[in-house]
Amino acid sequence: MLLATDGDQANLLVAGTILLAFAAFERKKTSLGAAAVALGSLVKLFPLAAALFALLHRDRERSLFRVLLALVGGVALPLVVMRPSDLAAQYEWWGALLHADHVHRGWSLVTVARDLGASTSAVQLGAIATLLVPLLGSAFVQTDSAGRH
Repeated sequence: MLLATDGDQANLLVAGTILLAFAAFERKKTSLGAAAVALGSLVKLFPLAAALFALLHRDRERSLFRVLLALVGGVALPLVVMRPSDLAAQYEWWGALLHADHVHRGWSLVTVARDLGASTSAVQLGAIATLLVPLLGSAFVQTDSAGRH
């Protein structure tokens, strides 16, 4: 029960940012969509996949640039109140904490893959790449004016 409910509040928050990013990119509000992707990704890594919504936008390069800019801004925001060396030490400490914290988390796809020798980051990047497959497939399908393939 503890493993199933651990982190539920954060999961709800990042799910909300993913939905907000989708709605914002659909409404052509790329700055809001980029901010939602960055906010969710600064809480947990997997909302970074919502940056794929920017690829569906007409101005893909500008949308992706805004996502990158929002991420960099979010990572650097603590510099307003911290020295760069302190921030670097803090991020290093968080990285070590996450690495130690994820060692004993029960059975999940990431745990199984890690036990087989894959890194957690590789599994997460693989999952994001898997989300690209439908987008890449649709890029190769040509339709005529009647909407036929």
